[in-house]
Amino acid sequence: MVDKQVYVSLNPLEHKQIRSGILESQVSILNILKQLSKLQRIKRKRTLIKEKLIKQYLNLLKKVEDLDLKIPDTSLSKELKMRISQKEIAKEIEESEVFERENYDDESIEGELLSINEQLKAING
Repeated sequence: MVDKQVYVSLNPLEHKQIRSGILESQVSILNILKQLSKLQRIKRKRTLIKEKLIKQYLNLLKKVEDLDLKIPDTSLSKELKMRISQKEIAKEIEESEVFERENYDDESIEGELLSINEQLKAING
């Protein structure tokens, strides 16, 4: 199959409008990437806070279990079993956490946004 080149002639106004539309689309895409990067940072921070909370919860459970063991009353055995099961659930939650770590370079996105905005200003006057 032979590739053929096709040339299209546009008046300057149409060319300016098309070029402007393309650049505006690029700006929109870069803004979306910027927001996605921000969202991923928030997600990582949330995950870290969640992990910290789980560790604190497990530490508290351990302290409560230690206190329960020091108390000789046998009526607490059901509560102790329930706390142990809660501890196991917390461990399962901790083990099931899988988080994605993708970094978008905000500086490169900002640089590209500035460049495209300058091109838009030059085109649109």
